[in-house]
Amino acid sequence: MKAWLPGLLRSPQDGGLTLLGAARRGRGRPRRRRRQMKTRRRVTWRSLFAAPIPQLVALAVVLGGFYALATSRVFAITQVQAVGAAGLPVGLFRRDCGCLGASIFLTQPAAIRGRLRRIPWVDVRWISARLPDRLVIAATYRRPVLLWRTTVATYTVDTFGAVLYDVHAPPVPRSTVPTTATLPLVYSPHDTMLVGGHHVPPVAVRMVLATRAELAPDIARSVSVYRWSPYSGLMVHSRRGWWFLLGSNLNGALRQRLEALALADTTQDLAGCNYVDLRPLPNVYCTNDPAWSGPLGPGSTPSPGPGISGAAPWAREQ
Repeated sequence: MKAWLPGLLRSPQDGGLTLLGAARRGRGRPRRRRRQMKTRRRVTWRSLFAAPIPQLVALAVVLGGFYALATSRVFAITQVQAVGAAGLPVGLFRRDCGCLGASIFLTQPAAIRGRLRRIPWVDVRWISARLPDRLVIAATYRRPVLLWRTTVATYTVDTFGAVLYDVHAPPVPRSTVPTTATLPLVYSPHDTMLVGGHHVPPVAVRMVLATRAELAPDIARSVSVYRWSPYSGLMVHSRRGWWFLLGSNLNGALRQRLEALALADTTQDLAGCNYVDLRPLPNVYCTNDPAWSGPLGPGSTPSPGPGISGAAPWAREQ
């Protein structure tokens, strides 16, 4: 005896069992097939190896033609244009850029900018290539912050202590050459010949700038020259007739010495002195030394050549 389970029904055709409520397929109708999803084939580098040989040959010919056109003389750099300031050294740019004759599409502005750093008095801002054969260089002149004078010549120096050029043979327009009326003058009693790109002690540059910023206004207006020595440090000459020694100190130590100098000047403690040593704080050493009676101090020799335009009378060479 056969039993039927609930929810099942015997099929009259084949004697099988079907679910109650299931859709019945009519006679002669095919079974419904499941829909197949079509996916796109991903294009990768491996697809190139599966391509027919004629297509690969055509692709190689096209790429070779583009490369030949890009490296042809039509797009070779032949012009260099300088913008940003008047009188920029275009000739030096053409000589040092290493770009003449190179393809404009293969030009590397960062590499060209690095080569142009050989010109110390010029600051290159940006470099741009213009079709078909022109290179544009935007640059300005570096701004010096002081004049560095030796027994040989006088040079301009930037914030980092880099020597820019000799003021007696400037590579920049004469109208941009600073004088002692616009920048502080630092005297170094050595016969060292410097060229653009050399460096003076950076601590000396920082001390001069910090002293000018923190010195009492009435004393600052009387300062005529700074003197630097690698042994004793920075000395400053005042038109009131005395030198004061600051040493090689920055920040708080320098500020304390300048405050002590201002207090001694206010209380008339510097009368009759021409040399003031501020290093043994809290005491101030004051004396009258004939060796420091000159405007440049002991061992100073005027540098030969023409004077600095706009300089004080004592700063002009005889």
